[in-house]
Amino acid sequence: MADCANINVDLDLYGPELPVMPENWKHYVGVDLHRPDKAIERLCHDPTILEEVARQGRQWALDHYSLKAMAIRLLGFSGIPSPKPHLHGH
Repeated sequence: MADCANINVDLDLYGPELPVMPENWKHYVGVDLHRPDKAIERLCHDPTILEEVARQGRQWALDHYSLKAMAIRLLGFSGIPSPKPHLHGH
């Protein structure tokens, strides 16, 4: 996975739901398409935020959407006992 910040629509505003939701401005940069200037202003005001969002977003994706994490989640849905999630061993 690349160390880059994900810029997307604001998931809280536009309604998609994931099994584990990321947090806006922590795991991704969410943009309100009716007010994109707000996101641009925040990025201009704090240009270092992209580095932190990239780092935290990458870790969030590994913790919740790596192959191992998804397999453990799938086992849980199927009712098959799964091993305790030790996700940092990717």
